[in-house]
Amino acid sequence: ARALLAAGALVALAGAAGGGWLARGTAPDADAPALPLLVDLPDGGPDLLRFAVSPDGESVAYATDSGLVVRDPGTRQYRRLAGTVTAESPTFSPDGQWIAFSAEGRLRKVSVRGGTPIAVLAADTLDAGRVRYGAQGQLAFEARGALWVAPADGGPPRLLANTVGGVGPRFTPDGRGLLFANPTRGVRLMYCDLASGDTTQVLAEAGEGELTDAGVVLYGHPQGGLFAVPFDQERRAVTGGAVPLFPDMAVNGLTSPFQLSARELVAYRVGVEPMVRVVIIAPDGRADTLPMAPQPTSYLRFAPDGARLAITVGAVRGTERAIDFFDVAARTFTRLGAPGGAHAPVFSPDGRWLAFTATNEGTDAEDLFVQPVDGTQPPRRLVRRRGDQHAQAWVDDSLLVFSDGSPAGVTRGQVGIVALNPRPGALTPTEGDAPLVTGIDPAVSPDGRWIAYVTDEAGGSEVVLRPFPPARAGGQWRLSTAGGLRPRWSGDGRAVVFRGRDSGTLWRVPLQLDPVVTVGAPQPVRVPARITNTWDLDRRTGRIAVAVLDGPDGSQVVAVPNWRKALRAATSAGSGAR
Repeated sequence: ARALLAAGALVALAGAAGGGWLARGTAPDADAPALPLLVDLPDGGPDLLRFAVSPDGESVAYATDSGLVVRDPGTRQYRRLAGTVTAESPTFSPDGQWIAFSAEGRLRKVSVRGGTPIAVLAADTLDAGRVRYGAQGQLAFEARGALWVAPADGGPPRLLANTVGGVGPRFTPDGRGLLFANPTRGVRLMYCDLASGDTTQVLAEAGEGELTDAGVVLYGHPQGGLFAVPFDQERRAVTGGAVPLFPDMAVNGLTSPFQLSARELVAYRVGVEPMVRVVIIAPDGRADTLPMAPQPTSYLRFAPDGARLAITVGAVRGTERAIDFFDVAARTFTRLGAPGGAHAPVFSPDGRWLAFTATNEGTDAEDLFVQPVDGTQPPRRLVRRRGDQHAQAWVDDSLLVFSDGSPAGVTRGQVGIVALNPRPGALTPTEGDAPLVTGIDPAVSPDGRWIAYVTDEAGGSEVVLRPFPPARAGGQWRLSTAGGLRPRWSGDGRAVVFRGRDSGTLWRVPLQLDPVVTVGAPQPVRVPARITNTWDLDRRTGRIAVAVLDGPDGSQVVAVPNWRKALRAATSAGSGAR
């Protein structure tokens, strides 16, 4: 039996029925109990904030570290869709045959049966964030600080001028309107009439919401919980009090992690963001846990001399993130004074500067900045480009390697690996320049002659080795045998360490690079149990810093058949407005 959560009460149910979450081809029985089921989750760090449920309620899709995965009707296993390594925000088409998603700012869609992802917008005319299908096949998405709608026939997208600041769009069942969250003046749920473009406030304290065909808006309260309130679309007005439908839904800012199917099924996230502790492991196996409270942590980077560790703390996504420096000897913390959810830190070769990703009023998406570690100067933006940029390797004073979602010619759901000169006044590469390689997680060897990175060119996320820069004569060698992520070089350049794709394991691959390249067999590295994808290697000492889960494994997804019965029960119980 699996443990099941039912709006704060713990119940049990001996397994799921038949071929999916609901009996196939049938609507739920009005008298059937609304018992929530814990949904089996895939490996690889699934994003439980922005998952997708098919319209018939029988399939589910998640973005993971290695790409989009889909669970088919009648199975408990997940299939990975090739070419989707950096995919986020999946959404099923009305017929359930396609999944649209955002990948480094590019809108793509891929068949649920697999195949090469294709562009949603002709010539990729807009960089976009979260995307959502409507029942008529149209798409709504975030771009340039507002919301846009792309017609189902593939015509040009239309800006909704009155949605500036809007996030999380969801179509009404008839396709005539959108509900979206807007944080520009408080936390509000808004309605946009697509014919006129007019917007109206629905609720003053609410995150993302969706209008059901029952005339009820389901929405996430900023303090937690999935709530329901009656709404008259014609009058654009709430017509009654809100009731808590599932108080255990865990929200993240304005993001309301719930999905509806056409058959009265609602799936939502419970629990909290995965809380971790950071542990530094010496080569002799001794472990040192940093003196910090458990919290979400998404990036770790050692300074070149190993004296400091840069840590991205806070929510996995969003402006709540920040970068803390841990002084290994003094065992103290200081914070980098950078706005805009600073994350993805990389030290300069002399350790005096930090490159990182952030947003501010002048960014198009997530741009690349540099700032002195001591905070004596404000952040300086290196590039302003379409898509997101993340620093990866600061090779020398005149060469910084970063991943970029904007270069032309990048396909298969990956990103371009680009290099620039970080010195003030230096020329920056243009978006039309071809990237050095296409992949993710690049790491340059200590001597600057080799690059290890992750590619899915062969259909799986594998770590490969190439000469650097790649234009130099040479071939390509595969370092991983069963998938890998986030490679790091040893200080002597004779090994690459990477994280296993589907488990909390690190692997070390010995290398001989001269006079010919010889790749040894991957060897497991001794690390604590329950590590996450967040880790780094100190080249100077060989120490490893890892983020280790503290407490429960974060959040889960609950599926509730017959949510309307749960609403009737909540209403009859006399639940008041929040």
